[in-house]
Amino acid sequence: HLMIVGENGAGKTTLLKILAGINKKFDGNIFIDGKKIEKLDKYTVGYIPQSTDSVKYDLSVEEVVSLGIKDRKNQKQLIKQSLERTSSYHLIKLNSII
Repeated sequence: HLMIVGENGAGKTTLLKILAGINKKFDGNIFIDGKKIEKLDKYTVGYIPQSTDSVKYDLSVEEVVSLGIKDRKNQKQLIKQSLERTSSYHLIKLNSII
C-alpha cells in the first residue's frame, strides 16, 4: 500500500490518473517494478475518485472490491469472502453484478 500526500493543487490526482492510464499525455517515463507503466498488467494500478458527478465511474460494490483481487479465476468467491470478512456483504445488493 502507498499513501500520496500533498497540498491542494500539488498534482496527487494527476499522478494517480497517469499511473492508472487515464491521463496518457505526460513528459518523461514512469516505471513500476522496472516496467514502464504502459506495459503493466491490467489492474496493477486502480483509481477511484473521491466524488464524481459523472456516471463514467459508476462502479458496483463487486467492481470496487475486485480492484484488490489479482486471482481472476476465483474472483467471485474472493469478493464474497472479502465482503463477509468485513461485515459488508449486505452492500452486495448495491448495483450488483454477481
